This record gives sequence, C-alpha cells and structure tokens, in this order.
Amino acid sequence: MNVLVICGSARKTSRSRSITRYVEKYIGQKNIDVGVFDMREDMLPIFNGEDNSHPNVIKFKKMVLEADALFICTPDYHSGMSGALKNALDWIGSEHTKGKVFALSAVAGGGKGGITPLNHLRTVIRGIYGLVIPSQVVIDKNHFDNDLDLVDEGMKKRLQDVVDEMLSYSVRFVNS
Repeated sequence: MNVLVICGSARKTSRSRSITRYVEKYIGQKNIDVGVFDMREDMLPIFNGEDNSHPNVIKFKKMVLEADALFICTPDYHSGMSGALKNALDWIGSEHTKGKVFALSAVAGGGKGGITPLNHLRTVIRGIYGLVIPSQVVIDKNHFDNDLDLVDEGMKKRLQDVVDEMLSYSVRFVNS
C-alpha cells in the first residue's frame, strides 16, 4: 500500500505541516509506504487547464496516481480550504483519484472553525471520484505547543483513529 500525505498550507510556519509530519511518521511506523506533497515546498502554478509541463505539476500528478490512499490537512482560511490546496486539486482529475480513499483534517484558529473547509473538500473530492471516509478531524491551535508540535494526547489518538480508518477502507478497496 502507498499513502500520500498532503499538506495544504503554503505558509512557512504551519500547524497543518505539523499534522502532516505527525501522520507521515505514524503511517511509516506501520511499515506502509508514505510520501508527502507539501504546498510550500512544491508550489504549483495557478491552474489554467492547459500547461501540464511544470515539474511540480508532473510530480504531484504522479504521486496522486501512485497512491492507494490520501490524507489531506488544510488550514481553515475564512471558512474554506487553502487556495494552494484547491489549486492543487484542480490540477488532477478522476483519472488520478477514482476509487481512492481519502481522509481529511483541518487546522483551525480556535472556536468552531474547520468544519466548513472539510465540507468543501468532500465536495471537491467527490467531483474527482475520490472516496472520503466518514471520519474526519479538526484540530484547534490550543492542541499545539509554541513550536507548533501537536501535544494534546486526546487529539493525537483521534488523528490516529482517522488514519487507521483510512487505511482500513483502503485495504478493502485496494485488495478487492
């Protein structure tokens, strides 16, 4: 099995990146192949529907195509997913994602944020024929320390449960 973890934040310092690193490490401990695509490290050009020759576009499409399951973390920007993440998803289509399992997470500034970006992500992924698992997780800023590391043990467990559910669904679909 091959899992792609996607960091939807293009910010230099990012709680979303902290989550994707945590998930990458957690999946790696299970001896599962895991790759990371980071919107900051591999910035994509604005989608225009025409030029597919940019090296980061080629890399992203290849990584998505080779993945059996995808874990996405987005920051909550004004009740939506990040523009960088939406742009990346515009570069791929159903030929990359049809029948693949997705797990979703969002990082919010506090309060009641995070749910709306996850609903938007569900809609976009449905549009490219991905299969989003029922569980999802929103992580607030108070679950991190000053170094942006996830420190809340309950939230770590919740995140692990979502990842395990994604892996469980993926095994069923990949092996069927």
